Amino acid sequence: MTERIKGLWNLIRSKEHHVYRKDVVFPAAELMKEEGLSPIRRKSRRLKEVLEAETPVILPEEEIVYLRTVKNLPPVFTKEEWAEIEANHFIHELGHVSNVSPDYATTISEGLLWQKKRCEERLSQADEQGKEFYESVIETIDAVLGLAERYRKEALKQGKEEIAKVLERVPAYGARTLREALQSFRIIHYTLWCEGEYHNTVGRFDQYIYPYLK
Repeated sequence: MTERIKGLWNLIRSKEHHVYRKDVVFPAAELMKEEGLSPIRRKSRRLKEVLEAETPVILPEEEIVYLRTVKNLPPVFTKEEWAEIEANHFIHELGHVSNVSPDYATTISEGLLWQKKRCEERLSQADEQGKEFYESVIETIDAVLGLAERYRKEALKQGKEEIAKVLERVPAYGARTLREALQSFRIIHYTLWCEGEYHNTVGRFDQYIYPYLK
């Protein structure tokens, strides 16, 4: 372990990075209810709002960036709606999706703009339920890319041109190097936590990262 990595390790272990975390006031779930938003619309809007509330933070020795700064996730259902859900369904743990292992490999190799293009192509042929799904995915992709761009600008502000160069490439486009692949993975994994999932596994990290290492 190099001195740089050891320093970052000790910082995270001691939870010094928590100093950057903050509570944020978000629009209440009552507003989503009044607008008649479906669960998927509510979830995509929440992710958009959470990512927009994030403050780009780049620690002194970091090369792979993204640090969570928003502590709280706003509910997407009112207390009354949640009580009705619990009355008719078995709720596992907190009711969020968990134990997720998404297809990191495809998005790392192709990029989020490629995924967005796939959604836009399918959107034109989808039924109403499908349109709602694809529009929500597009909204969340734009939100992730928006935060990545803010991090890129923060890197330039700090004179960290290598980080900015990597963020100019990923996660919008497919990774070409190990560093780009790791940065893309970090952003995708990070976004899952911001969306509300937990127990987010890394899957066969060795298999989908090895080509970039090689």
